[in-house]
Amino acid sequence: MKDDHPVRSKLVYRVLRVLAGVMTLIFSVLISYACIGALFGDQEMLIDFIDEDNASLTLNIPTILAIVATNILGVASLALLFFSINRFLKHAERGELLITSARNALRRLGVAMIMFYLTTRLLAMLVPALGIPGFVTEYSVMLPIFFIDMDFLFLLIGVVLLTVARALGEGQAAQEEAKQYV
Repeated sequence: MKDDHPVRSKLVYRVLRVLAGVMTLIFSVLISYACIGALFGDQEMLIDFIDEDNASLTLNIPTILAIVATNILGVASLALLFFSINRFLKHAERGELLITSARNALRRLGVAMIMFYLTTRLLAMLVPALGIPGFVTEYSVMLPIFFIDMDFLFLLIGVVLLTVARALGEGQAAQEEAKQYV
């Protein structure tokens, strides 16, 4: 009886890659919809993103620029996240984890997670500070606390992925050294 483990494994990796693409697309569309909607007057979704109750954004030029910048950074970090996941899963599917390309994909994945964390923090702090009157004076004592949120997991996962990428690099170096002895 033939073992269909490699076939099932390839199917799992392909399903994971499709799932990563769908999730990335959904998050990108949600961020873009919230930011573009706020620019055209529908601020409800953006207010939910920045966790402000009963707040109304004043759409002045700095606020508009902050919304556009965070939207671009958010979509860019999600795109980098998707392409890095896709590339790493391709390497994992082939069993090629101790190569430079896989390590670089994992490193980019960590950087994308950290970028996404910083983007969510920018969106949660910069947009209200520029667009909600009295936000800075009301929350000036609590501003450092805004960096610790559920989105903090993006930062932690990003740092862990960077560490694992470094460990893969050391594993690759050890493998090269072992090849020289044989």
